[in-house]
Amino acid sequence: MAAANDRQGCLLQNLQDAMCPDEMSKECMSLADVGLEGEMLLILEKHRKELLSTIHGYQKALDSLDYLVFQTKKQSEQEKL
Repeated sequence: MAAANDRQGCLLQNLQDAMCPDEMSKECMSLADVGLEGEMLLILEKHRKELLSTIHGYQKALDSLDYLVFQTKKQSEQEKL
């Protein structure tokens, strides 16, 4: 973990924690080095949207799985009667 006063180290750690690919992290680090935080924010916002889309996909899959388990249990219980 980077020291709190190590700006570059903290930025890199945050990028890694945000699951940014290595190439994206390098680009963001370079942009931060030259003071182009606005460009970096555009990249980070795009990555956030991609992560959120992935989360929504997994949520839909979980909902479907929960429904399948519920229906299967319900059918199994009815067959026992």
